[in-house]
Amino acid sequence: MVLDVHFLLPYIQAKLKTESIDLFLHSGVSELGKGAYSKTYLVKSSVGKLVIHVVQDSHTIEQFQNAERRFFLSQFLKHHPKVPTALMITYGQVEDTVYTVQEYMPGKEIKHVKDEIEHLQHLAEIISYLHNVNLRGGGYLKFNGDKPEGIHTNWYLFLRRFTFFWFKSIYQYVTKENISESLSSESYVRIQSKLKKYFRKYKTYFEGLRCNLLHGDLSLGNILIDGKRVSALIDLDFSMVGDPAWDFAFRDHLHKNLLPLYFSEMRGLGVDIDEDHFRFRISLYEPIIKLAITNSLKRKPNINIKKDLAHIESMIDNLV
Repeated sequence: MVLDVHFLLPYIQAKLKTESIDLFLHSGVSELGKGAYSKTYLVKSSVGKLVIHVVQDSHTIEQFQNAERRFFLSQFLKHHPKVPTALMITYGQVEDTVYTVQEYMPGKEIKHVKDEIEHLQHLAEIISYLHNVNLRGGGYLKFNGDKPEGIHTNWYLFLRRFTFFWFKSIYQYVTKENISESLSSESYVRIQSKLKKYFRKYKTYFEGLRCNLLHGDLSLGNILIDGKRVSALIDLDFSMVGDPAWDFAFRDHLHKNLLPLYFSEMRGLGVDIDEDHFRFRISLYEPIIKLAITNSLKRKPNINIKKDLAHIESMIDNLV
């Protein structure tokens, strides 16, 4: 795959002109990073440094929809300045390539929470504020006018539908690739039965939860620091409406040091929070998130699907 920003620049320049923004291309375009199907560039402009992200894969429609959703979320978060994140200026598609243009956020990634204690108080403030943005529905975001809401009517419906979708997707992949030793038909039926039992047991539990705006992917690499402050939360691709405990599931790096500060901030915002109940919900979500991760990485050469599913099944057994 040949992925280069330069053929896109005339289109991006024309789009930015409508926003009264000029690119200073004489200063050059530098590559910031790349993935399997994407590249990120830095360029100077009349409004400061901008980041151009380009994606080219076989799922062009899905990538465009993701860019559109991130754009509208960025516009929505402009009204919530306590949640620092990059403002997306525009997005578009040229042939099979999707691009986004957003402001550059200074800072570096948090590497180890234990070395960044001074930033945790600010991070707790940001996440607690984000988790107090009340929205309708549950699950991934859609936009009704300028305000986001979940694609499902409640959190339970989202969890159940996507859990079985992720699991079925894994099974279809191993069947197609003729690697049934990773997930045999017998194992598929057995684990599926356990997942149904899990959702029967916790249905009313999930349906009664208070749902708010979630980041959806609070890995250390998505938290930028600059000086003694958190400069930005980035990569809100998996933002959703749901239970705040979801943001902490499978995030052991946040549990010990951040949770006590987070609970304190939530109480300061008037939220009556049961710490033990919250921690239990974190454990409830861990097999589901692990399943989602396994599905997203199933094509990677170093992924051990059989081992991952055994771990997921063990976690479900402990919960049901």
